[in-house]
Amino acid sequence: MLFPRNAHNRGGCVLRPRRLRSVPLLLIILTVLVITPPIQGSPEQAKVEIQIRTVNLNKEPVAGVTVEAYNATTDPETLIEKGVTNQTGWIRFQLANDTYYSFKAFWKDVEVGSLPKQHITSNTTIHDFQCSLADIKVMVTDEADVPLPYVEVVLACSYVKRNNETVPERASFETRENGTIVAPNMLTNANYTIEAKRYGSIFNTTQIPSLNQLLKDGWVNITITCPTYTLFTHVVDSGRLPLPNMELEVYEWSSRILVHSGTTNDLGSAAFNCTAGRYRVMVYGYNEELKRRIILNETVVDLIEDELSLLIHCKIFNITASVKVVDYFGQPIPDALIELERRIDQEWTKIEPVRKTDAYGMASMPKIGGDYRISLYVAGDLCETRTIYLDETKVLLFKIDKYAMVSGYPIETSRLTAYISLTLLIAFLGLALSYKRLWQLIIRKKSRS
Repeated sequence: MLFPRNAHNRGGCVLRPRRLRSVPLLLIILTVLVITPPIQGSPEQAKVEIQIRTVNLNKEPVAGVTVEAYNATTDPETLIEKGVTNQTGWIRFQLANDTYYSFKAFWKDVEVGSLPKQHITSNTTIHDFQCSLADIKVMVTDEADVPLPYVEVVLACSYVKRNNETVPERASFETRENGTIVAPNMLTNANYTIEAKRYGSIFNTTQIPSLNQLLKDGWVNITITCPTYTLFTHVVDSGRLPLPNMELEVYEWSSRILVHSGTTNDLGSAAFNCTAGRYRVMVYGYNEELKRRIILNETVVDLIEDELSLLIHCKIFNITASVKVVDYFGQPIPDALIELERRIDQEWTKIEPVRKTDAYGMASMPKIGGDYRISLYVAGDLCETRTIYLDETKVLLFKIDKYAMVSGYPIETSRLTAYISLTLLIAFLGLALSYKRLWQLIIRKKSRS
């Protein structure tokens, strides 16, 4: 109350207490609160977070994709922000809330995906922003469907960037043990040329105008068959005469795996059907003196066309080589011993029997060449050891200055020199004595006369 109870005014009238009208005032306050709009938050409070993960057509995350965010309420749409996906394919944007946005994905500056008019009203996560990128799997086999490892596969493509620039691109791969290569995240709207090579030689070229026609579950599977070619071999000896009954073995060059073997016919020829590639052809012949099989030739051939002819010249087979031994004066030394050793598989093998020079100082060598170690003995004395590679008909001359032949017997030159010196000395002394006696006789005759 505003006045005390039983208060009177000046006129003697009793004043009644005045009360507040609380109910109408409360209604007015509630009405104001309802009508007044809410206070807007700060710009930071109005932003929301958008997380996007880019994936290829095989649902695999793709790193390094450029994602651009556009304001979709304008015409044309306005670029607001852009970024690049991380190693797990994710990217985050902080954008204003309650707005329409579009998103575009670019790979090598080529548009590979889009999300049109997304109404964003809260924090949003887009797990699969699909991009037009596919994995290419190339399998290389031979005609028997056996996978071929270590085959070079070159993918060449050309694509058009968003500024209409045409870009060429090449990438090289090598097939694994299972004969396959995988090229990940390749543009589907591009022209492709696939080259398959073995040891630098192209055996297949495949043109692909677009990957879309070959797509299956996000993969493009391509099988390349390496052709089989015929290799004709002709084996000849040192005189270029055909060699029949020679054993041939064909090895794959890199793996050294034996793929074919055979024997030459009466004309010295043999044929093999091999997958295009590089091969090592080994020719073997049996030697009676060595009692074993000997490598006569080793040739590497690139089989890059069908019906390829290969001439194999075994220069070390059927050669006529000999050893000639002479003394200090160039006279032949007979009965000199020639001990021969041949290198076989990195080891020296002695050839029996030991050879002996004839009256002309000559001794024959085996009909098959190669690495030899020749040890020469005169009168049981080792005079010389020589290592040579023999691949042609020749005479190997050994001049032994230590010895001289006298009456068919080898005598050391030092001794011979001593003998000759002694003989000359004796002869000189004899002449001196004879001259002295003669002079004495002349003096005596003059004294008597």
